[in-house]
This record gives sequence, C-alpha cells and structure tokens, in this order.
Amino acid sequence: MHTYPGKPNPGGCPHPHSAMIRLFALLLGLAFVPGQDETPDSSTDSTTGSISGETSTLAASHDQVAAKLKDQQSGLWIDRGETRRPLFVPDAETLNFSVQLSVESLIDADVGTFVLSSGTEPFRRGLPKPGESADEGERAAWIKAVGDGGALGYSVDQTIETRLLPQAWPRGIYRDTLAGSSHKKRELMYGDKQGELQSWYRSNHHCHGCDRKEHFVEASLFSSEGHCNGCSRGEHRIWLKPITQKIPEGAIDMLSAVFLARAMVRSEIDELQFPMLQKQLWWDVTLARGDVRDMKVPAGVFTCRQIKMSPTVPKGVDNTDKFKGLFGIHGTLSLWVHEVTGVPVVVEGIVPIGPLDFDVSIELSSFSGTPKDFAAKR
Repeated sequence: MHTYPGKPNPGGCPHPHSAMIRLFALLLGLAFVPGQDETPDSSTDSTTGSISGETSTLAASHDQVAAKLKDQQSGLWIDRGETRRPLFVPDAETLNFSVQLSVESLIDADVGTFVLSSGTEPFRRGLPKPGESADEGERAAWIKAVGDGGALGYSVDQTIETRLLPQAWPRGIYRDTLAGSSHKKRELMYGDKQGELQSWYRSNHHCHGCDRKEHFVEASLFSSEGHCNGCSRGEHRIWLKPITQKIPEGAIDMLSAVFLARAMVRSEIDELQFPMLQKQLWWDVTLARGDVRDMKVPAGVFTCRQIKMSPTVPKGVDNTDKFKGLFGIHGTLSLWVHEVTGVPVVVEGIVPIGPLDFDVSIELSSFSGTPKDFAAKR
C-alpha cells in the first residue's frame, strides 16, 4: 500500500487541480489534462462524408519536388495511397523550440521546451528463413515530439512518437506517453487490415476498483483504507478496451500532418485537404497557404509562409468532441514555416482556460540536420 504527501483527496490520492497547473499541462502536456480520463466511445464503421480524393492545387509534380529535395536533404517519402500526396520524413533532423505563453499583455513567460526530431531506419518484417538473407532494402520512418518543463511544483515530461512502416498493417503506429507529476498513455495504429482501412486505439485510465494491493491506500484522517479512487500515479492506471473504426484512404496522425504541411510548401500547393486521426476519432483537415512574413525567433530571422490547419467534423460522422491539436490548441492552428523548405519556425494558437484565452507561441531556438537551403536571414 502507499501513502502520499500533500493535500488529501478523500478516498484516494492527491492530484493537482489549480488553473495554472491545468494550463501548464495543456501547454506542455500536448492536450492531456491532469485528473481527467477518457470515456471510451462506441466503435464506428462508417466513413460517410470523408474526403474521397485529396483536394489540392498542384503547382509542381511529386517527381519534380523529389528530384529537387534529393540534393538538399536525405530522408524517406511515405506513400499515402493512389489519390493522396506523399509526405517526406527527413533523416536525422532535430528542431528545438521554446514555448511562450501570453494573455492580454498581463503574462508573457517562457514555460518550457519542445523538441521535434525525425529519422529513418532499416525495416525487417521478421527473421529470415534458414538459408535466406535478410532484406536490407526496406526502410521505416519515425517522428518524435518531446515536451518538457515545470511550474508551481508540477512537472511534465511527454513523448509522442510516430513510426511509419512499409507494410499494410499497421502502416502507422502512434504512441503518446505522459510522465512527470501525472501519467497517461495512448496508442493508435492504422492501415489496411485484411483489405479494410481501419484504426485501432486504446488509452489507459485510473483503475476504479480491483483486488490488486498495489492499488490500495492506507487509512488517513480523511479516508478509510481501501482501493484508491483517483490519483496521478502511473502504476494505478490500466488499459481501456481498444476501439476500432473504418477510416478513409490517406488518413494520418497529427505528427505526420506537420510533415505533410512541409511537403505542401515544397510542392507550392495552395490548399490541401486530408483526413487526420485523433484518438478514436478522425477529422477532415484543411491546410491553406497564407501570408509571407519575416519571423524573429531565438534561432534567427526567417522568411516564413503561414499554413493554417483547420479541422471540421466529416459529414455523417457522430463526433461531438472539440478538436485539440498540439499543446491543447483549440480550433485553427497556425504553422509559420520556412517559405522555401517548409521547416516549422513558429506554431501559434489559442488555449482557452476559464474566461481567458491564452496565446501560445512555440518558437524555433536551434536546429540540426535541416535542408541545405534552410537558413536564417540574420
């Protein structure tokens, strides 16, 4: 059994509830809110209203873009289906960001760091049969996002990782792990399973009652001995039943969507629509090119193109949730990417907390492994 210091939580363990801690968790916890668990929704088998073919204005063919990028940066092109634009995952690239928070000129603070990295690696489908040699030709890609920081005694250490594989199932594996003062895990797989495009999703939550003694707490002034009713400890969490659903062609996860935006800039596409998976749901997302502006960040001054990411609920799909992107940003998210290479320089959005809307700005502070033509003006 365990005992926990801090403010008592009747029938269980203490966990943070202050508005500032919840805000910090939203910013660096990438949409996780401490003290809240998901309730599994029923599975859906309908893709009614989905974008059947990717809508885009193509100013440059994929072959032209691939040929030009080959001299700039090594990496792997990921096929998304016959009617979909592929996305490019760079080899050995690392982008470091600082996370800034402001609200109505009252608060302007640096609240943490964010690291976005990517790479490729050999892919092996399994051990070769006796007498056969392993296939060394295939490669897989990975993308990793790590948020880290702390405030008011609360710490966040979160890793989101996507692996994109050269196989039917799973073609994509997305894992989201929150550690620090709170703990939570999410897993998503998607691809073609036995001739059907589908996703598989699960998450963990606090156990609501069992006989495992490690989930019990000792008696205190405010509660009796027994099973913990709610806390932030990782060892008190269990997996919920997985949820599966049919998905449209070309559906990708949130991290992959950032790299699709980069390919969009390289291809000089004005607008791109595609389905994006989030937890057990999926959204129709539109990426649209916006203004060009010089953006001053800790890494320098870069000429950037604005890319607006706008999600909508697909027609005929039962989805009453509000979209939450990276860092808990609601609704439309703005990516300011390098005008030539598409490398992200600034991410902007709004995180609503109570009666206030907090402006969030994630700004590039350093980089390595980027394309040769990615450079600061000064």
